[in-house]
Amino acid sequence: MATLVHCLRLSTKFALRGFHCSVVCPARGNRTPRLPVEFIENRKHEQIAVGAPVTAPIDECEAPVIELSKEEVIREIESKKEQQLLSQEANEGLPPFQRLTDADKTLSVAMQKTMNIKSSKTNKKFIAVEGRRLIEDAIHAGIKFESIFFSQKDTIRGIQLPESSLTRCYKVPYSNLKIWSTLTTCPGITGIFSQPKSQMLKSLKPGEDRSEDILPLNLVCDQVRDPGNMGAILRVAAAVGCNQVITTKGCVNIWDPKVVRASMGSVFRVPVIQQPSWDELGTLITSENASLYLADHREFLAKGPRDYTDVSFSVASGPIVLVVGGETHGLSARATDIAKATRIRIPLACGVESLNVGTAVAVLVYEIRRQISHSAV
Repeated sequence: MATLVHCLRLSTKFALRGFHCSVVCPARGNRTPRLPVEFIENRKHEQIAVGAPVTAPIDECEAPVIELSKEEVIREIESKKEQQLLSQEANEGLPPFQRLTDADKTLSVAMQKTMNIKSSKTNKKFIAVEGRRLIEDAIHAGIKFESIFFSQKDTIRGIQLPESSLTRCYKVPYSNLKIWSTLTTCPGITGIFSQPKSQMLKSLKPGEDRSEDILPLNLVCDQVRDPGNMGAILRVAAAVGCNQVITTKGCVNIWDPKVVRASMGSVFRVPVIQQPSWDELGTLITSENASLYLADHREFLAKGPRDYTDVSFSVASGPIVLVVGGETHGLSARATDIAKATRIRIPLACGVESLNVGTAVAVLVYEIRRQISHSAV
């Protein structure tokens, strides 16, 4: 009993100094109960009344109140304003964006959609475009924008994104973007776009709304399966001013990320029609009085090909159709079956058997452009 009384006196003594104190009772082997709250509060008011210093808060969960001088308050307000200004300058020219953590699945879900993994809610197809320049080309071409992922603010600063409720911008760790990148060095920015629907093959003649620089030239890709070659062809076709590019069955998808990258954005600058039938193409050639040329270097056929420099492309009364094949498979049987086709070749020296299809297309289409331009003078 004496021990318990002694413990209570100790607790009272420390409480009067502004501390909560729990003292172990040797007799009972546990802690004594805390003093009543009313008692502690009364002692606190008494201390304040007599001006006694309070060395610690009465409530353990209550933080001590720190009084600031007027000058300190002013400095604190100015510091917060300066931080706000710095934050505004850092975000100037940036669209509203959301920060994602390493564990967030938003990026992986978006990239899976570009791999033709169909969602249960929609059958839309999407394409992934890496790099700021290609993203800007896609936006300028009017491709429907879905979302954008970037790792550094400077990579997205100043990009004129379309004003749409569907536009979503996310700042993600660079390591996450690198996982999904198809490039050796990840550019740190990837845009997700809705894949444009393939146009229908309606005519081989340039429309009246097309620029004067557009040639009456339709380039047909037959069994071109390499993404790098297809991208190079699209780049040349856009540069020379082809009316349209037609890809037949067996060609690589023009929206493959490697094709988009190899075309340097030209896939957004030239009309491309994918996988029309050869019967449809043959009907248009006949009905529109088109001139058909097959890029074919095979000498063993009965009628050998003519050198492209010996052909007068400018005398064609209708549109021109040039068919090129892949380096490995060449022209298909359906292409060679079309009647009234002129087979042309590029002369080669030093035992070189063939040219890269992108290079061959560049040689042929610029010769066609040269002849047409000279005839128009």
